[in-house]
Amino acid sequence: MKKYLILLLTLVLFFSCENDTSAPDDQGPTKMGLDGVVQKGPFITGSTIDIQELNDNLSPNGNTFSVSTEDNFGSFTLESEVDTDFIEIISKGFYFNEVTGVNTDTELTLRALSGVSDSLKCNINILTTLAKKRIIYLINEEDKTYSEAKQQAQNEILDIFNMNEADVDDFEKMDISQNKVSDAILLAISVVLQGSNTVSELSLLISTIIEDIEEDGILDDFVTQNKILENAKYLSLPVVRNNI
Repeated sequence: MKKYLILLLTLVLFFSCENDTSAPDDQGPTKMGLDGVVQKGPFITGSTIDIQELNDNLSPNGNTFSVSTEDNFGSFTLESEVDTDFIEIISKGFYFNEVTGVNTDTELTLRALSGVSDSLKCNINILTTLAKKRIIYLINEEDKTYSEAKQQAQNEILDIFNMNEADVDDFEKMDISQNKVSDAILLAISVVLQGSNTVSELSLLISTIIEDIEEDGILDDFVTQNKILENAKYLSLPVVRNNI
């Protein structure tokens, strides 16, 4: 599988976002300015985004803010007071399929977990979605700090795709429309998971990986491993490059 992902990286390079990964001390509400982009490919205008506050166990506390993507690049913004150290950002919408070159006719849900700061940039993508549940497990079950859990989960996920030697940004800083190596990695993994899958098939594949890696960070399921490999083998790389 590694050679197909490396080939993809040589043909499609792209970057993005700045985020303070350390959560603030509990000193009352934080006036948070949040912005970013939602990308599988880019989510189209009007895709829904829910930002929910999380309690000390990283479970929703019931307070939720809702916005929508503002353009066909998946951009969103929010300014609000937040009374917790962590938030989960959940987006559901149609997106531009980098493999087929057209917008999907079925919605996909992507997620990201983030610490809160007064000026927060956080992109939501397929990698933040894969990492979220593993990060929470490491914090709640193995007493990792947020920074430790996040770094470990990111390394484990990159290792699944044989990208473990790459020097990459935090997942929420990646942007498939930009030109750093990190952005190329996001694009490569996004199109490999998409392959010829329908949106529902992609959603099932993402969910299968999330559940498999939650407790040990290792993708053990042979069927899923083989599906990823087959997707990488049969992608038309010139078409993906042209679409992007």
